[in-house]
Amino acid sequence: MSNPALAHPAASRAAAGPLAAFLAEVRAAIEGGQLGSLVLSKPRHAGGEPRAVRVRLIALKGTPALSFVATHATRDVTRNLGVDAGIAEIAALLGADDSLAFAHATLHAAGGDTQLLVSKKARRRCVGTGRKPPRQTPTAPKPAAQKTIVQKPTAQRPSATTPLLRTTACASAACRSTCRS
Repeated sequence: MSNPALAHPAASRAAAGPLAAFLAEVRAAIEGGQLGSLVLSKPRHAGGEPRAVRVRLIALKGTPALSFVATHATRDVTRNLGVDAGIAEIAALLGADDSLAFAHATLHAAGGDTQLLVSKKARRRCVGTGRKPPRQTPTAPKPAAQKTIVQKPTAQRPSATTPLLRTTACASAACRSTCRS
């Protein structure tokens, strides 16, 4: 079987469009400090290992870096790469050179989520599900606060001649008979 992207150079350029757009979104999220995580899933290679790769933005010795955690069946493997090397690794895992490793990539950023989906025929599609900022509803100006003077009711204290037991209510009949002495 021949690869259709290699047979038609125009198809290869068209497939690179969504991948290039997705990688630009990843770079913008990294540079803006808005990258939550990037998840590569649905392995396309024969062995199926690793099952998924999660990428996070970290700081190593004060410089930004990308942490790759590859999830295998029995273990997780972590690699830390610089930003440029990390983006190149993401491009390689998504098949920039027409060798597909993962079919789905989801970018979780503060501005919204973006997905890169690759079909069985290696057609790429970039889908953005950007979160919209909360809608600002115009509010009517609030009137100036009015001062209201509230007089507290005076608490009546039992007089010295009133027995204390009379002020409390007894619930049971046996108790009432002993309290009313």
